[in-house]
Amino acid sequence: GLSFESTIADGDYTISGDVIMLEEAFKNLITNAILYNNPNGSIAVTLSRTDEKIIFSVKDTGKGITKDDEKRLFMPGGMGKDSVKYNVKASGYGLAFVKPVIEKHQGKIWYETEVGKGTTFFVELPIQQPSK
Repeated sequence: GLSFESTIADGDYTISGDVIMLEEAFKNLITNAILYNNPNGSIAVTLSRTDEKIIFSVKDTGKGITKDDEKRLFMPGGMGKDSVKYNVKASGYGLAFVKPVIEKHQGKIWYETEVGKGTTFFVELPIQQPSK
């Protein structure tokens, strides 16, 4: 079956924002890594930080994202050509929801992919600075 590994670096991960929206966004990225993976693949979730930013990544060993599918990735209804083969409930609205949520929190989202090898999604969010 699928193997799962998580790495969380020491530190404070306090950010300010909409808990429900952020939770749904991260849940979507992890769920995608599960659904679009190989049956015996692996998922690695990492959380780290710099002085000003939190960096979250989720890496899968799935089929990767084709150049054709990349064009539609963050667009409403823009699911991949073979999405329903992997996820019968695919709507094409998951990543179209995630991107504006991250951006609304002054963050950014990007990915690295290799067809046949997998995809890693990255999210960077600003850290809540302690009030003086």
